[in-house]
Amino acid sequence: MSDDWTVNGTSLGTRLSEIRTWNSLELTFRYRKEESQSVIEQIRDISGKASLKELTFGGFRTVDVGDGNNLLELEAPSDEQDVRPVNEWYVDDYSIELVDRVGEVFQLDLDLIPEREKDIEGDFATLDRFDPPEDDPDPDKFEFDFEYGRLVTRRVSVETTETPDGSIDVEEIQLVLFPDEVRLVEENLAKQNAVYSRDVPDGTDVLKDESRDERQTVSIVPPDGRDEPIPEDVYIVTFWETEWNGRSYNVTLELGHE
Repeated sequence: MSDDWTVNGTSLGTRLSEIRTWNSLELTFRYRKEESQSVIEQIRDISGKASLKELTFGGFRTVDVGDGNNLLELEAPSDEQDVRPVNEWYVDDYSIELVDRVGEVFQLDLDLIPEREKDIEGDFATLDRFDPPEDDPDPDKFEFDFEYGRLVTRRVSVETTETPDGSIDVEEIQLVLFPDEVRLVEENLAKQNAVYSRDVPDGTDVLKDESRDERQTVSIVPPDGRDEPIPEDVYIVTFWETEWNGRSYNVTLELGHE
């Protein structure tokens, strides 16, 4: 068990950033040459030897375009393995920058492609860390009802715009979530490329979630006690990313309507 990201038990150094999307993981580390050089050499040897093929109804498959032996066995820190259960990755690209010449300290930026797409592996029902007594409901909780699981949380901010007809258009939602909550979001929203915008002549473009089980669709119920005029509605998630912030995860959801 380790507090660091490791490759075959060797630490990649101090993590500076971590960003996950539906088909990628971006990691940045600061490391000392003497501690991590063997891993850096492996990364250099296998970089750029995979291709991601998108599937019609969402998701992807990854093809090794090299000699078939280009997977990086990358293990997340022990307290994050529930949210990062995939531990085989292809290196799409990388860069190394010298930070401290005297101490031989470098910065490593890694762009990774997962060996497989995320699937529903968690046992999700309702995740609610702020569960008050039934006779004293929490006025600040948002409810997000996904195809597989329900998330209830307070830590939400919303960006909206007003349309010409005076209605409210929800453009983006920002959440701060714990690892198990992030896993629910990421595993549900694994079919981002199944969202299509269809042009309608002389009309409003139509947005469709064409994944087989509507994985990109979420029902959002706003709290009664908030000032933002956020309509209770069914939304399609057109883009998302999760970013580690040192203790939990900042989550961005970009939304649209059918």
